[in-house]
Amino acid sequence: MTEASLQSNQEQISKMARSIKFKIENYTALANFDSEMDLGVIFSNIKNSNVRTTNTCVQFDIFNASTQVKIYQSGACLVIGCQSLQQVEQSFKIISKLMRKIQQPHILKQYSIYQTLASGFFPRPIYLELLFKVLQNSHYDPEIFPGLMYRNQEKDLPFHLTIMGNGSFVIGGLAGEEEIVKAIISLLPDVQRCYCEAK
Repeated sequence: MTEASLQSNQEQISKMARSIKFKIENYTALANFDSEMDLGVIFSNIKNSNVRTTNTCVQFDIFNASTQVKIYQSGACLVIGCQSLQQVEQSFKIISKLMRKIQQPHILKQYSIYQTLASGFFPRPIYLELLFKVLQNSHYDPEIFPGLMYRNQEKDLPFHLTIMGNGSFVIGGLAGEEEIVKAIISLLPDVQRCYCEAK
């Protein structure tokens, strides 16, 4: 294959990958308070909070229990389950306000998206038995679970994927939409080889 045809093939795969529809289900974001936090004070002042002694954090929910907050003694703050980037921003504003209210000194300047969970569909059903043979680091045992689970261990694009025979998938471990598209691009050649024939 010539360099020009290889580039054309890569462009075609990229175009096809971008046409695959997916939806962001939730975001996990990470911030730092720039100081150690008094977990005892946080626990005793925030309703419905609980202490996780195994990983030294206080955990509580916001937004009617749809979003989980974990504050660590080190000052790290993890927000899990936000359904939009706006909700991520709102979450940290609420947390910062709570910390001021209970007189926990902190500086919360910025946050980063730590993980994104998305769901979507490949355009055709997939032979999972064949995909299992094609994808390294995959697990498929239909007697226990009907989907194939795959973990990409490349350092620059680590992610995990669950894919069903009808083409539906859930993908996680990535920081945002562009990385999800890159992951789909990396998977597409192998997935296309395993499409079921159209009837």
